[in-house]
Amino acid sequence: MPQRGKVELKRIEDKTSRQVRFSKRRSGLFKKAFELALLCDAEVALLVFSPSGRLYEYSSSSRCTSRNIDQMDDGELDRMEDLLQEALRQVQSRKLQVSSTEIVEAANGDQSETNNISIN
Repeated sequence: MPQRGKVELKRIEDKTSRQVRFSKRRSGLFKKAFELALLCDAEVALLVFSPSGRLYEYSSSSRCTSRNIDQMDDGELDRMEDLLQEALRQVQSRKLQVSSTEIVEAANGDQSETNNISIN
């Protein structure tokens, strides 16, 4: 069986291709979330916002859907808020790491181009 090539992780410029990829990747992500919940008896909740802002959600438990949030008591809402804030902090930290790495790589690339010019 032939192996698939690695996908270069960068923004897809073509709007139609980007939408198709989003849709396929979203479906795959939801399938994995379902499998994780089923195989590992984990409680999984997944929120995905499309580029246009549309919300897609999956929950292995009926208590974690947006339709049931209004039925949660203060304790459950506080716990969910704490979990979401921690997840957001992790995302922001990772985003900062990626940005820092890209800046360093870009600076190193500019420096090596300068070295190549002076050698030639």
